[in-house]
Amino acid sequence: MFRPATFVVGLAAVIGGCKMPSEEPPAQLEEFVSKEWKFKVKFPGKPESKTQEAKQQIGAKTVQIKVVMFTKEYKNEAFMIGVTDVPASFEPDPIETQMMLEKGREGAMAASGAVLESSKSILFQGRFQGMEILAKTQPPKGPADGVIKSRIYVVGKRVYQTIVVGTSATIKEPRVTEFLDSFQVTD
Repeated sequence: MFRPATFVVGLAAVIGGCKMPSEEPPAQLEEFVSKEWKFKVKFPGKPESKTQEAKQQIGAKTVQIKVVMFTKEYKNEAFMIGVTDVPASFEPDPIETQMMLEKGREGAMAASGAVLESSKSILFQGRFQGMEILAKTQPPKGPADGVIKSRIYVVGKRVYQTIVVGTSATIKEPRVTEFLDSFQVTD
């Protein structure tokens, strides 16, 4: 069984001690396109890209996977897209895909120290399984008023995650919904 580390790695990097810059985000979101990772999304400014390696358990084997994070951080908030590929030898069926999403959610809560507020299955682009998550961060891993809103999608052999971390007021802003809703996989 493939246990998705991508969501855990992304959240742990942001919640686990990243210091947010002091600048304020722009009012308008700008389209960002990644031809290599085949997606587009509206970001509040040009994101930075970082690649991390993570160990992943697949059955009895442990393999190394690459996690790419696109991040734009501002005062009290961060907008992120995480991407990773499922190892070639793993062919998830719909039940395994749902289990991947649930394990990703559980791992993210454990790694970030957040408390799950809500979680629901969603359908992405009319055909791909996904999950939307809302959680509250907890000291010492995150601020007492911190909130995480995320969507995870399994698209073939690739896992995408959209994440916004901010205050409870930030998460309610229309630009957060615009960011999350603007994410699309391209050909």
